[in-house]
Amino acid sequence: MKTIEITPDEMQSRISRYRALEPLPIQQDPEIPQEANDVVYARKLLSVIGLGGEVDTPINTGAPIVDAAGMTMTLASARRARAPRCTPIYRPTRPSPCSRAASR
Repeated sequence: MKTIEITPDEMQSRISRYRALEPLPIQQDPEIPQEANDVVYARKLLSVIGLGGEVDTPINTGAPIVDAAGMTMTLASARRARAPRCTPIYRPTRPSPCSRAASR
C-alpha cells in the first residue's frame, strides 16, 4: 500500500469533533414538538460525515467531514428511558409443571 503525506490543514478537514456537531436543521424547528422529533428521528441527529460534491440532502447539512468515498455517518442520540422506581417481583403461588418435572 502506498503511503501518502498530508499537511496538518488537510488532516483537520478530515476530523470531526463531537462538541462541534449541530443537530439537523429540521430538528431545530420550534414548531415541531420535541416528542414528535423523538418518535420520527431521535432526540438529536448529528451529521458527522456527509456526501461531497453537489449532493444537498438534510443529512449532509453541517457535516464537518465531506466526500468520504460515498459514505455518510450520523450519530443518533435517543431520549433516556424512564425505568420504574421499584420493579415488582412476581413469585408463583404454586410450582409450575416445568419446575415439578425438573425436580424429579
